[in-house]
Amino acid sequence: MSRGRGTKKRQPPDTPESHDEGILDEVKQLFSKVREYSAPPGCEWCLPDHSVALCDQPWSHPPLQALKNSLNEVKDRLSDKDLSVWHQHTCSTNRAGIITSHLRETTNAELCTQAWAKFYEIQGTFKLLSETALQNGEFNSVHLCEAPGAFISALNHFLQTSRLYCDWTWVANTLNPYHEANARSCTIADDRLIAHTLPWWFFGSDNTGDIMLQKHLLELQVFVSNMRRVDLVTADGSFDCQGDPGEQESLVAPLQYCETVCALLLLAPGGSFVLKMFTLFEHSSICLLYLLACCFRSVNVFKPATSKSGNSEVYVVCLDFQSKDHIRPLLSKLIRSYGPDIISTAALFPKSCIPSSFLRQHEEICAFFHELQINTIQENLHLFSSMTAEQRKRLDQLRECAAQFYVQRFQVQSLSRKRWVCRGGLLAWGKQCQRKQMGSFNQRKEMQFKEWRQRLAHGPYRAWIEEHFQCEEGHHFVLTGPVAECDLNAWFSHIGAALPKVRSSAFCDPELLDLLNEALDERTLVTKEQAKNTPECRSCSVGTSYPASILNEFCSIPDVASCVVLVGNPSWQDLPLSGTKLQFCPGPSYPETCVSTLHDGDPLHQHKLLSSVSAALCGLSEGSALVVPLCSALTRFTASLVLALHLCFHSIGFRRSVCGPPVVLLCVGFSSVPQINTILQEVLDRMRTLEPGRQLLQFAPMEELIREGEEGDGPPPGGGGGGVRGYKLLSQTEQYTLRSCRVTERIKDHLQEEEKATVMAVTPQHLHLAEMTADHFISVWERFDRHGNGWIEGKELESFFRELETVLWGTNTDSANGALKEKMQEFMKKFEKNTEGKIEMSELAQVLPTEENFLLCFRQFLGSSMEFMTAWRKYDTDRSGFIESNELKNFLFDLLKKTNRHYDDKRMNEYTQTILKMFDLNGDGKLGLSEMARLLPVQENFLLRFQSFKLSSDEFDDIFTFYDKDGNGYIDEQELDALLKDLYQKHNMEVDTDSLASSKKSIMALSDGGKLFRTELEIVLCKEPPV
Repeated sequence: MSRGRGTKKRQPPDTPESHDEGILDEVKQLFSKVREYSAPPGCEWCLPDHSVALCDQPWSHPPLQALKNSLNEVKDRLSDKDLSVWHQHTCSTNRAGIITSHLRETTNAELCTQAWAKFYEIQGTFKLLSETALQNGEFNSVHLCEAPGAFISALNHFLQTSRLYCDWTWVANTLNPYHEANARSCTIADDRLIAHTLPWWFFGSDNTGDIMLQKHLLELQVFVSNMRRVDLVTADGSFDCQGDPGEQESLVAPLQYCETVCALLLLAPGGSFVLKMFTLFEHSSICLLYLLACCFRSVNVFKPATSKSGNSEVYVVCLDFQSKDHIRPLLSKLIRSYGPDIISTAALFPKSCIPSSFLRQHEEICAFFHELQINTIQENLHLFSSMTAEQRKRLDQLRECAAQFYVQRFQVQSLSRKRWVCRGGLLAWGKQCQRKQMGSFNQRKEMQFKEWRQRLAHGPYRAWIEEHFQCEEGHHFVLTGPVAECDLNAWFSHIGAALPKVRSSAFCDPELLDLLNEALDERTLVTKEQAKNTPECRSCSVGTSYPASILNEFCSIPDVASCVVLVGNPSWQDLPLSGTKLQFCPGPSYPETCVSTLHDGDPLHQHKLLSSVSAALCGLSEGSALVVPLCSALTRFTASLVLALHLCFHSIGFRRSVCGPPVVLLCVGFSSVPQINTILQEVLDRMRTLEPGRQLLQFAPMEELIREGEEGDGPPPGGGGGGVRGYKLLSQTEQYTLRSCRVTERIKDHLQEEEKATVMAVTPQHLHLAEMTADHFISVWERFDRHGNGWIEGKELESFFRELETVLWGTNTDSANGALKEKMQEFMKKFEKNTEGKIEMSELAQVLPTEENFLLCFRQFLGSSMEFMTAWRKYDTDRSGFIESNELKNFLFDLLKKTNRHYDDKRMNEYTQTILKMFDLNGDGKLGLSEMARLLPVQENFLLRFQSFKLSSDEFDDIFTFYDKDGNGYIDEQELDALLKDLYQKHNMEVDTDSLASSKKSIMALSDGGKLFRTELEIVLCKEPPV
């Protein structure tokens, strides 16, 4: 969907044949990257005897090692390229780059990702469904390393639209995205499909989902035993190899062996196997492919067109599995050696057992894919330094043709939502967190050898830490309840391996948790004297209170007649509080694990906490309150407990304590739920009988823990508030906990004084007003720069600062003090660039935080919101409310071009990278409309006018259907006018004629010739959260 440097988008031809012959031929080659292993006539490839397996030392094949070395030499030329910039470039040159977005727009595909497109292409190229399955009318598939589930949704789409009439049953495995011990480098956190289909996912007896454990292999065999036969196994496993990309093949080989053994164990005769591999140069790949060639009638190495041609990824597609009888002895040996070390010390087969005819074919196949990859990398390097308009035009033609060719060749049809795997639609709140890689490969390698404090000081969170350290933020998170429609009969205990460390959490930003764990790992390096001399974090101190203050405030709430306080820390005992409302009961103490990477995952602490809460609930009277101290709420166990309390109280909320536990949970308005008491007692009984090395991980269903309700968080206890599921509260609470001193204290302790001095030299700390936004600044600036000439006089500076203080903090400030004068004098000394005493806005804007400064400067160049939406519509062609990061540069170019401003590539790259850092926070390469609209001046950001509507999908469907009376799927401008007026009236908002006309004009810029379709209006009114 990238359209070049501001050139007008050409309407795509209806069919691939509409393109010229050269374009079409190149696209056809894109879809023909496949090679098959085939034994020569008169030669049979036989499986070596099992006695020689895993006996010989690892070996190499010189011709293949030469290919490996030449490929790594070419890839080394990428080592100095910034990863985000290079990724953006290769996305724009990828011939298949718009296929996925085209599919989203035209086929209503479920979980339509690049993996979806790859597997649908595999299904359309090879016959994965055996004749036996079709004859029986029953098809069963197992999907290994499957998260987030795109192969499953693609297979469902294929079966549903291909008129293949059979009953389909599937089972999937992946590293459990909810298991706290699974590291982010190996685990896909996106749970949009998983959360809807948990009963079909196999995570094994230890709940990790690690398919490289022998016990899990055997347990999976039992898990699928209700299937009469397994017809298809897919294996899409890999993990992050950015640290050593040249050895990706060797690093991933043990996983591929485990996936293959699993497939051979499960598959029925005639079945198919699809395995993701990478380069095929090492003994591990040669032996594995020979094993597959001996077990299947057909083995093909396939590079889908939708797999980026510059990477090493290929898929080995194996068809018609032969009888298990001849491989049974070898399979038994492989199962005995199964695990991450399966080929660590020995090759699967001796080199002498691999036929020369197979090796020759393998060399030819490797050379074929080697040449394709090298040609792509070299072309990308050439285009990176210079790309002509003609080259850009040809690439765009190739991309359009490829998208049309894909749909035509594989006959991709639209599928209604009621036939999706998740018929209710994917969860809008599913996690989509991908690990962000910053800088070039060389820079990342250099950073690995630096000390933790140096990595932190130069990492992506340095600015965030500095801003947090200076900000004053509130920390009140409250849920009202009790929760309705929660099936307590579905609650049961999940048992698994004991947690060694909390590496991930379903209720916390993963990168912040990584940051916290690094800080805690390094805490021993901080001396008491260093900690003592560290200044207090203003942001954390605002939400922090002493125990007596918290309890006094809590007891002052009129509805609190009595309150039970669980006490586990001496600072909470013998408090000088008057009145008879408080009753102190024994609570859990706070061991060292509370300030370690185990967090709230210590089993002993969990048992004490649950025991204390259970005992307290049994003694509470109706309407009373409860104060529960917590280490943190990162684990599913603590989340289950919080949800149980949410079921029993009218409202619950968190407060940070200055001593004792990091946070306390304040519960108001008790209402007895006997079944909760029973559940908690059963959980306690189960915890007492656990075997060593086992732990109770959760006792509330995951679907309940991560399901949001309808309203947002409210004010502190005693005020009103909305009600949502525990997920919302826990997510916000962990943001609070992580944005508190537990992170920042450790971090700022390690920021060396010279590093601080470097930052201060760039932006003096007392001038950097982190509380100020660009809107604050411009409102004051316009009062002084009345003529709009872009500067104010130096003599106005004191009045300017005084006005800023009034806007920020009200009139109760002494702005005429010496400190303010000192600020002004230093500002004039540092930033005045001329002798006339004039200060330009760009100079004075440096008092703003970095992001707000950028927004202020950028907004000066933008026109109306209608121009913005017109540019947006050109790139958001699938009406998803997002554009891809690789399209951002061209989007900005078009946007600025409308205001007659033109910039060179260097400046446009700076703008692009700044916006990516600001708005693409989860690194998924998507930029949302509501975030990007922040580039507009506030008066032009019409999305802000609709942020209070917050329509649910059902509410939006109802109102759109009402105005779309003919059911054609769109409304016109007059109907939009009536719809908006109804919304204003419904939400008790005053209808301003000018504002309504402006909003209507901006929204209609999204329309197609005056026809405003459902998806286009949904972007504005409900699909994205408001800015």
